[in-house]
Amino acid sequence: MNPKYVAPTLTFLIFLLAGTVLQSSPARSITDLTEPIKQNPVDANVYFDRGQIYLEKGDYDNAIKSFTKAIKLDPNHTSVHPLRGLAYHAIGDYENAILDLTEAILMTPNHANHYLWRGLAYKEKGDNDNAIQDFTKTITLEPDFAEIYLKRGQVYHDKRDYKKAVVDFTKLVELTPGDAHAYALRGQTYFQKGSYYRAVFDFTDAIALKPDYADAYAGRGQAYQLRGGKEDEENAIADFNKAIELAPNHADIYVKRGRSYLFTGDHDKAIDDLTQAIKLQPDYAEAYTWRADIHQRKRNLDAAISDYTQVIQLKSDDISLYQAYLFRGAVYTLKGDVKRAEADRAKAKALKNALENARKKRN
Repeated sequence: MNPKYVAPTLTFLIFLLAGTVLQSSPARSITDLTEPIKQNPVDANVYFDRGQIYLEKGDYDNAIKSFTKAIKLDPNHTSVHPLRGLAYHAIGDYENAILDLTEAILMTPNHANHYLWRGLAYKEKGDNDNAIQDFTKTITLEPDFAEIYLKRGQVYHDKRDYKKAVVDFTKLVELTPGDAHAYALRGQTYFQKGSYYRAVFDFTDAIALKPDYADAYAGRGQAYQLRGGKEDEENAIADFNKAIELAPNHADIYVKRGRSYLFTGDHDKAIDDLTQAIKLQPDYAEAYTWRADIHQRKRNLDAAISDYTQVIQLKSDDISLYQAYLFRGAVYTLKGDVKRAEADRAKAKALKNALENARKKRN
């Protein structure tokens, strides 16, 4: 887990469990518990209390040690396993988090939050099917819990099951109608589905709720861009301009606007935007790829080769590498460098074969 998010995540976790777990936690410090432990070293509740304090302080290792001691002293203590599971989750030990939350579910099978957080641990592990199963169980127990529709919708989105993701994000919008992020999530999912008109409507609603929402302007700009009309391209550029005004250091927005300039035939402005994106993020393979394409169109062949070479050196994903070798080979052909062109085509063919084999194995 990114350390930036550990503290707020644990605060949220503790809040979720407050109704059934933390209500018994006394307001005292670690020092306050030293004497009770000396007086009664076999009292599981004292170690449980100490574990809660460590957990709330963000000292997850000591929280785990205290909860483990409590479990050894009282294996049937129903409140310890979920909290130790949260501590494991916070340090990125998802396997042990799942084991503890499974034990918690066995002890209290109708506690929605245990399924929620086991589902999140599965999600972090990349086990989307089990995550969805746990999130669905959470919804069965707590049908008006907005957060769970967000989480399950995100997993469906990751699985590219955009139809089900839209259903979950629609429920999220119904439960949190004032949340701009909910509309933006559904808008992005409509965009992924190819429903660009609906995407525009959702991003517009997000902007109405949050006028300084840079990502919503960028998302709506993309939807306008792919709707394809001349007016849409003008609207796209206007949205990207606003997004850049609000978030001038987001490389991705410059790439999006650069593509709009390319589609409208303004190659010089497109190159300027892609160059700015590369300045902000020097390892941005997509920016080099688009800039190389424009250089090729303008017959700046050496510049195109340089950018495709940069994509290859960045060792990005196999599809990007395949395209870089294929396109660089085409530029070498234009230059009359047959030997290098053939070498690049051979590498592109090998990558294509590897991608096809990997796809067959998945299917």
